[in-house]
Amino acid sequence: MSPVRDAIESLKSQIDLLNRQLLLSKQKIRNTEYLIAEKQIALKNLMWDLKKSQIKFDIQREVVLDYITLVYQEEEKFLDYFDEGSSTLKLLLADNSVSENLLGHEYSKILEETGRKVFYKLYDQKLELGERHLKIQNENYKIDHLYKSLEQERRLLEEGKYAKKDLLEKTRGEESLYQKLLDESIQQQLESAIAIQNLKDNIEYIEEKLDLLDESLQKVESLGDVEEGEDVVGITSEVDEMEEEIDEGFFVDPDEEVVPDFQTFEWPVPPKAITAYFHDPTYPKRWGVHQAVDIRARQYTEIRAPANAYVFQTKDNGMGYSYIILAHKNKLITVYGHVSKIIAKPGTVVRQGDLIGLSGGMIGTKGAGWQTTGPHLHFEVWYDGEPVDPLDWLPVLDLPIEWIPDRYLTAK
Repeated sequence: MSPVRDAIESLKSQIDLLNRQLLLSKQKIRNTEYLIAEKQIALKNLMWDLKKSQIKFDIQREVVLDYITLVYQEEEKFLDYFDEGSSTLKLLLADNSVSENLLGHEYSKILEETGRKVFYKLYDQKLELGERHLKIQNENYKIDHLYKSLEQERRLLEEGKYAKKDLLEKTRGEESLYQKLLDESIQQQLESAIAIQNLKDNIEYIEEKLDLLDESLQKVESLGDVEEGEDVVGITSEVDEMEEEIDEGFFVDPDEEVVPDFQTFEWPVPPKAITAYFHDPTYPKRWGVHQAVDIRARQYTEIRAPANAYVFQTKDNGMGYSYIILAHKNKLITVYGHVSKIIAKPGTVVRQGDLIGLSGGMIGTKGAGWQTTGPHLHFEVWYDGEPVDPLDWLPVLDLPIEWIPDRYLTAK
């Protein structure tokens, strides 16, 4: 397994890593442009085939219409002779000979049966056209997705160039100035731990509000969806009042301690890889003990609340280390670091799956700070005021097997 592969301990290594990431972005852009060109050529061929099939279908449809008209006209000759209940008698008493009438009637039946087969064939062709239309729509969707990826890579490339320029300007190429920036970033990360300690004495009261959220969601499920913007059991209107009580040090002593089960949370970002583990021995020593897992995530990946939560604190440190702190039931707290964009608002409640921010971590970009090795989400879990291994609280088997620590594989 590969934890922190590029430990940033000096200005030179930081710039070298930025250069490698810029080169990687350029390669991704070139590869994506090739893919788009290939897909566009394939799409052109599909559309040409569709056009030919459509013309063929239209011609055959006209033939079928003419055929149906012929069948109808032939049947009309005989239907004029008989009405319901006396068709056989009318046929026998007709002016023509019996054999001629029977032959004509049989001819109509043959025409009808042949027409039915042609009709079914036409119907199959229509289904095939529908499938081709769907295939073209899917290819268009893939091309649109590639264009979005291309725009993102171009954006990352520009930001990488800016980050390198900004780093050199801020440090003026001096190691001492870079170390000062790095120390500031480490201090900003420590601030989140201090905020959690301040939260510890008030977590029980926050849990009461989360109980209200659970009750309101149950009511919504039983009564149906509420109108957009409608207050859910007054929770949002109580938030300001709740914040004031927290600031005053309001404390609720629980009757009994509730110890939650493991695997309480959903993944805040898709679980593709872990680039640094909890208390990772390979983590740079001068950055301190790693009290989190680093989940690989592309820059600007959506961060989702892993469970119902109260947004305790968000901190936008500009180009420094930005983070979000959520408080959950059962004395659980989660922290999200290197956030490029904060969406959740302090003092509000969020439901599991709600969008709370966008990931970051790309060196020199907003919210990343200088204590980073590349795009990822820094994810912490705290229980009863102490940091715990986040993998114990996540569905770890959702990870690709090469990133699952052995202790989970043997346990399962």
